[in-house]
Order: sequence, then structure tokens, then C-alpha cells
Amino acid sequence: MCKISNENGPEMTVWHYRLTKHHHHDNRQQQKQRTSPQEMLIELIDALSSDGNHYFLVKQNTDTITAVTSDDITENPDIYNFVSSYTNLPKASSTSLLIRIASNQANNQHNERPIDNISYKLEGKWTIHPDNFQGKKSCMVGVFSNIIHEGVSWDDTAEMIAQEVLRKSNAPTKPRIETRPVKFGWTDEGKEKQTTIVAVYAAVDIIAEVKGICMRLAFEPTDSQGLGLLNSQFHEMANMRSGSDTRRVILSQQERFVSKHSICTISAETRDLDGERPTTEICQQLLPTSIQRTNNIKSMRDLMYAFIKNEQCAEFTNVSTFEYPRGDEGFKFTVPNSKLHAFYEAILKLDSDHRHHFARSRPRSQPPNSKTTKSAKQPTNRVLRTMPPQ
Repeated sequence: MCKISNENGPEMTVWHYRLTKHHHHDNRQQQKQRTSPQEMLIELIDALSSDGNHYFLVKQNTDTITAVTSDDITENPDIYNFVSSYTNLPKASSTSLLIRIASNQANNQHNERPIDNISYKLEGKWTIHPDNFQGKKSCMVGVFSNIIHEGVSWDDTAEMIAQEVLRKSNAPTKPRIETRPVKFGWTDEGKEKQTTIVAVYAAVDIIAEVKGICMRLAFEPTDSQGLGLLNSQFHEMANMRSGSDTRRVILSQQERFVSKHSICTISAETRDLDGERPTTEICQQLLPTSIQRTNNIKSMRDLMYAFIKNEQCAEFTNVSTFEYPRGDEGFKFTVPNSKLHAFYEAILKLDSDHRHHFARSRPRSQPPNSKTTKSAKQPTNRVLRTMPPQ
């Protein structure tokens, strides 16, 4: 959503949307002529009109709000007067348009997703959702594998990448980045399979910068920002082409990783784990047998992870953090299924012997891979930093 002036002067809300029509692929329906971008726009205008004219399509390349009619599209062959970008490749499974809509009714100005449900009025299969890149052409830059998507701080990952691009480019505004789980399918010995990995989206003009940052995140030895991407692998979209052997290998490895690991969620009212560096005396007290092989203890958070992993020999491959509205901090540990018992034994030991160093309340746990409660925010900018031991 953004605010611009209409023809009479007052500001109005403009919504950016991605409009996608999916095409059939069986032999009989492939002979049917594909719907053109212009026909898609005319169909949308008719649907908006039959829905009470609460919203209307807006012309591009203008700072004023000017409604588009079906006649405008028929008479003007330049599609870019009505869309900021479109994708209509001959062999593609869908056609996508980036459009703007507006409303001249005051009580509609604050709706966040005003036309998401209008697809039932359109012929065929459509996907309609807000365009978070606000008209800029965007794409999936790549994907992270060898992680469980529930254990990744999606919002913090996007924010970190955006801040890095802003710092390196000296651009006047921070770019929009999206990080979210996406399902990918492949065929294995004649069977259709599907798995979920974490995808990164960005505007096409910053693809190179975003790729570089993502590759660095996957190779870094520590996860100093608590993103949950430690030990992951980043793959460019060239490796994820449909039907390619590389795609099958990546997705098969991801399926095996997910089948052998679980997300264990622990929460507590933590103390300041990222403030002062722990004293040598406290480190010796908590790590009597493992202090010689433990390094990079820069905070109480590092010490807590070292106690679990090194002193108690409870293996975890990744950890990310988030905050509950009640103020408790949540930890999402990615743990091998064969080590779950040892992990929970380590948490019990931490609770019984050393809780006072790290938390004001007893830790609470959820069953492995259970969904975080709806009241828990999936991570916010106030997420505390994590640095798993090497």
C-alpha cells in the first residue's frame, strides 16, 4: 500500500497486486489459445465492476489516480500503460501481471488485502495477492536447504539481507526482501514427491548482491544474528530448474535431512544473555570437562549453548530465537532425531543446576516439530542474538 494524490488533489490509497492466471497443460487443453495480458485485465475490470465498483484498476506511469476502463485497454496496444511488469513466456505455466488498484470510497482506504478473494469471479485458476515489491519486477533469487524451515527466522533473514544491500549500495532507501518457505516437487523413481525449503525473493536489479550475501550466510562458521541458517546450503535458481538432475539431488537431500531432524522449542523468561562477557570462574563452573575444547565464549548465550552441546554432549545443528508477546524468549533448536533424549536431558540439567545464570523462570518445552502457538510472533526485530559454539 502507498499514498498518492488523485486528480482532484486529496491523497488516496493505492494497492500493488500480482495477478496470475494458471494455464492448463494436458494435451487437449494445450490447443486452447492462452489468455492474453490484455484479456486478463479486461476480465479483472469486469469482476471489479460486478463486485460493486469498490475498487478499480489504476493507470501506470502517472502520479495521479486515473481509472482504467475496458475501452482503454482495447484502444491502447501498450500494455505498460496498465501494468508495471508482466511475464508471459510461451511455455510458462502461468501469466503474471503487476498492477495497481485504488478505491474512491473513504471506508476502503485502510484495507490491507482488498481483492484477494475476487478470484472466484474469474474464469479458470487465478492467484491474486499483494505485490510487496510495489511494482518492481522481482524473482526467486535462490533457496536454502539442509535446514528445517520452521527453524529459520524468516523476517530477520530478510531484514539482515536488506540492510546489507543498503550498506553496500548506498541507495537512498532499503530494498524489499522476502524470505519464506516454498514447496518444491520432483519425481523419484516414477513417484511424485514434495518437500519444503526456504526461498529468498528480491527485485531483479539487486539479484547479484542478494546472491552474494546468501552464499556468505550459508558458509559462515557461526550464526551471530540467530537466523537459523548455520550449516545450510544456498542454491541459485539455475540449479532448481524443473526436471534437472541437480534439482532432484538437492531436494532428495533436503527430504533426508528433514526426516532425520526435529525442531525442539524451548522458552523462558531469560536474563540479558548478550550483555557482559561471562567470567572465567563461571565458565569453569559450567564447563568443568569441556572448557579446553570450547572457544568463542563471548556472552552468556554462548556459554549456555556450550553447556548443552559440549559439556552435556547434546547435539544440535542449528538454533534460532524469537519472542513471545508475554516477553519470554523462545529457542528453536534443530536436533537429530537420534539425539532427542540427550538434548532434553541437557535442558533438564541446565534447569536444575544452572538456571539462575540464564533465566528467571523455568524453561517450557513443546513437543518436537509442534507448531508455535498463534500468540508467538515468528521472529521480530527485537529477537535476541544467538551464537552457537563452533
